[in-house]
Amino acid sequence: MAEQIADFIKILGEHLRLGSSNADIARIFVELITDLPYEAKFEDTRKDYPVDRYGDATMRYIIEKPSGLQPDYADQILDYLDTTGLEKKVRALTPRVKDRLARALKKFDTNIGRTNLAEWIGDKAAELIAASSEKDYAQEIASEKVSLAREAFAKTEYANYLLGEAQGRCSFTSCKKPLLATSSGKPVTDFEIIVINPQSDGANPANLLACCHDCATKYGPEPSQEDIAEALGIKETQQREHKISDIVSKRNVEEAIAKVIRKLPEADQADLYIDIKQPLTVKTKLPQQENFMLAAKILQYVAVYFDHIDTVLKSNEFIRPGGFDAFCRTVAELFDCMDQTQATEAEIFSHLVSWLEDKTHGGVEACEAVISYFVQNCQVFR
Repeated sequence: MAEQIADFIKILGEHLRLGSSNADIARIFVELITDLPYEAKFEDTRKDYPVDRYGDATMRYIIEKPSGLQPDYADQILDYLDTTGLEKKVRALTPRVKDRLARALKKFDTNIGRTNLAEWIGDKAAELIAASSEKDYAQEIASEKVSLAREAFAKTEYANYLLGEAQGRCSFTSCKKPLLATSSGKPVTDFEIIVINPQSDGANPANLLACCHDCATKYGPEPSQEDIAEALGIKETQQREHKISDIVSKRNVEEAIAKVIRKLPEADQADLYIDIKQPLTVKTKLPQQENFMLAAKILQYVAVYFDHIDTVLKSNEFIRPGGFDAFCRTVAELFDCMDQTQATEAEIFSHLVSWLEDKTHGGVEACEAVISYFVQNCQVFR
């Protein structure tokens, strides 16, 4: 088991760029498969949680000795097990990198491919943690935690996308109740995400629908085959219509972003320098010494403008549900194309800024602030 764990983490470390040392690789792996309380990452309680439970020597031995995961450590990881962070990182890889990673992992399972890679890796991580744990029913606990976390993650991760598919109204034809409202002049959402077929993947957006609370309650956790067939038909129609509206709305999205950029210099000081509640992913995306100045620049923009940009950009959802997510995907796709050219991080950042400036004519510094927002909050610099 120790050999399996060492090989598995080492392969992930090489293909996911988890760190420059074996200690870093093992620690970041644990961080990606644990959902820690908020204060664990930002306060002095870090030493009490799995990510910082042991020093570099112990973490290094997991790969180098290999010593595997000690039972008491595995027990603690199992308490906080949530593989969605690891799976999200795998899904964000380019197709070429996914294929290389799948080939490297075929020593564990010859049926691995690009399409099932993220879920397989999440399942394997949970299996290895459970096998190292001494808890009763560890495998059952791990499987249930992974399943529930994936479903919860999907409902959060794809909420805006699903709202866009539904065009801001309850998906069910007999209802069509508005899922958006206005409070104090700002758009607010009021909807549920249901799993169409509970026997299929609850983390796949193709198996999810946005609807009102009443319809979600009526549909329930155990829908009939007739209800499932009706919901699948609605989903197919939504997907076709959304693809068409995405193409038509791209120009409107760009105009909305341009308006935000032009107004950035006029932002009220009370709306700036607001602490963000999510981890500073910039630090983990650009850990290399050669990117120190670039990371420092991005972090400065994030510290000043992140909350303001986040609020203004997401308010565009009220104008056109799904628009914000469409723009995020456009930025991520541009990054993928640039990343495949083997350009440096600094070159990619500069090209993204130039692209946005060309689209909006909003000024280089304002565009740098917005691209910095997407580095922190989007699939840029994985």
